[in-house]
Amino acid sequence: MSVREVDNAADRGTVVGTYGVTEFRGFVRRPNGAVTTIDVPGASSTFVVGINDRGAVVGSYVDADGREHGFLLERGK
Repeated sequence: MSVREVDNAADRGTVVGTYGVTEFRGFVRRPNGAVTTIDVPGASSTFVVGINDRGAVVGSYVDADGREHGFLLERGK
């Protein structure tokens, strides 16, 4: 596994990005070091590209048919 890119850091020190080799997963790293993986159910890859100061995460994912879609994750939903 390798980190593909770190895309965005919120003002409070939270960092988001994407990791993987052939299949990718997004992540959120909190200032205390806790890391949460972001993996859209049924997706072959998930990419996290931004976070705002309220913790809303944005990104995209690739579905089983190879189509890319966007997502917004707020409060875990």
